[in-house]
Amino acid sequence: MKQVSPAANWTLTPEEYFPGGALGPSDSVIRSANGAIISKSGGAYLHTVQGDTYLDFVMGGSALILGHCHPDVTSAVSQHVPKGTHYYQIMHEPAVRFAAALKETIPCAEKLIFTSTGSDAISQALRIARAATGREEILRFEGAYHGTSEVALVAMQSSGNATPEQADTAGVPVASAKLVRAFSYGDLHDVAAVLAAHSETIAAVLVDPVQRWCKPDGAFLKGLRELCTRYGVVLIFDEVVSGYRLQLDGAQGFFDVQPDLAAYGKIIGGGLPIGVVAGRAAIMDVANAMTRHGTGLVTTTGTFNGNALACVAGLATVEALLDDQIYARLSRLGQITRDRLQETFDRHGIQAAVGGIESFWQVHFAESEPRNYAEVLRTDRERAKRMDAELLRRGIFVLPGGRRSLSTAHTEDDIEHFIGVVDKMCEDGKC
Repeated sequence: MKQVSPAANWTLTPEEYFPGGALGPSDSVIRSANGAIISKSGGAYLHTVQGDTYLDFVMGGSALILGHCHPDVTSAVSQHVPKGTHYYQIMHEPAVRFAAALKETIPCAEKLIFTSTGSDAISQALRIARAATGREEILRFEGAYHGTSEVALVAMQSSGNATPEQADTAGVPVASAKLVRAFSYGDLHDVAAVLAAHSETIAAVLVDPVQRWCKPDGAFLKGLRELCTRYGVVLIFDEVVSGYRLQLDGAQGFFDVQPDLAAYGKIIGGGLPIGVVAGRAAIMDVANAMTRHGTGLVTTTGTFNGNALACVAGLATVEALLDDQIYARLSRLGQITRDRLQETFDRHGIQAAVGGIESFWQVHFAESEPRNYAEVLRTDRERAKRMDAELLRRGIFVLPGGRRSLSTAHTEDDIEHFIGVVDKMCEDGKC
């Protein structure tokens, strides 16, 4: 048998262990920029094995709305560990308590199921919609990120120059891609035309209410709700990012639009991996293993679905978010961040549009905030990447091309420090 050296002697050289030396596509950008390897985190800051400290605006991919290592969350998890970390997918107390909190705060949640990630939740929501309608086609919007299901990987990075039948990644069968139709975010006219002509084959419309870099459009979401109701098509909200981020009842409450199904992840796990599909009881019944079997049942089995520690962390997070002042403070801090950034760029004569909503912010090198993915592609994205790389060099942790998120751990002093860094970058010709 091969002799294994003690872990303390293992080298911190990711290239030896991972394809390209990265955990995945997002990390590959960081590896290319500065090769940071995180050792610990706390509040609004990350610390690396290289000895660097970063002010973090990635926040675990927008998952850490309370910041890193929030005491309520870490305490809840540490207290539960001695009681057990994992019970398989068998009903347990933390799952029931967490489900009760979710049902109280998610408008469409008549029934719900747990998954292991937000990406899994999207996959299950699509399968549930197909089973409930007996149809197979899915309508989605160009440029939206919905995880790694085969539906999600069609039209994720393409706009205008690719047909709906083309996937954006290797390994997606042509037959699967052909079941997806992609539209421009905000384009109700084309969606209405396709639903009028082909609703008998369309199971669901999948939409991210706050689609990455695009300016949110509440009227568009209301229009989708009306069309889906008219044609008997399931409306699915991808609330993996927007859920519990815009306000306690998510994008559904913020825009006053209730979908048939909604997928959740990120924030609801309090930093631990979990996902949820919530929706109308009549639709969710296709996942009822007590009464359905075989081809009449959508199988939702997963070893770590509803993991006890993730449920405990999620419940602690939701309970912390019940404080009425949290969202008001986050909204105010987000507005301060966007206003101060815009003022800085304007003062230096740099054409940039600072967008975002509530606790999100984003810089677009363009005349205005893009409304759809085609407009995103017309912004100066190379300039944005250069700026992001320089921010990393100066101690501001952003994911080049990714969302920027605030947390309750960020302070106005943090924002002033950040603005000072951007101001100096503009002076140095690095924006």
